Amino acid sequence: MHNMIQQELDLINQRIGLMTVGAQAGLVSIFGDHWRQLIKRHDPRNFGKAFKAAVAANHIAGVKWVRIENSGRFDVYEKI
Repeated sequence: MHNMIQQELDLINQRIGLMTVGAQAGLVSIFGDHWRQLIKRHDPRNFGKAFKAAVAANHIAGVKWVRIENSGRFDVYEKI
């Protein structure tokens, strides 16, 4: 799915599970210390696009896309 292997999907589900309902965050905040590991394997921009597309297609549960942060540099997601 969108070039995300099972390892990434497991991590995504784990990290989303740690969020409080209603909390909003960008991917760097969602993934915390794991972000550095992810960007060693994936281009951050491409990973962000794949993540957003997977959320829009309901392949990633528990979050929804909210907005592009005012800086315009990253997308914000909300735990639902």
